[in-house]
Amino acid sequence: MLPPGRSRPVAAGLKMGAAAADIDGGNPREPPLPGIADIAVSGLRAASLGLRTSAHNLANLSTPDAARQGVALSAAAGGGVAATVVEAPADPAAPLEDVAAMLAYRTLAGANLAVLRIADQTLGSLLDVRA
Repeated sequence: MLPPGRSRPVAAGLKMGAAAADIDGGNPREPPLPGIADIAVSGLRAASLGLRTSAHNLANLSTPDAARQGVALSAAAGGGVAATVVEAPADPAAPLEDVAAMLAYRTLAGANLAVLRIADQTLGSLLDVRA
């Protein structure tokens, strides 16, 4: 549980390693699709935080002193999403909202996994063409 008025930012982005091939003659340490993976990973992290926050709220339904939590999403500098845990107001409809949020975050995670899969397939095709 976070103290009132406090939030916890979640870092967004994951750098791809130096093993990425130099497809277009640029920096060999920079993959040809650098932003796609970073953006998709930031979306996965946001979805994960949303699922954990909703699970926290559902697990603490009968805990009298537990504060509800929410997730604030915003555009991250350089692309992607930044997610922050915030304190949420008490709400009698909260359990239904938390279940709906879990379904939405599951869909968000699936969409970002699809982006990563397509980026991986594209990079593999580019490497095949280059070889």
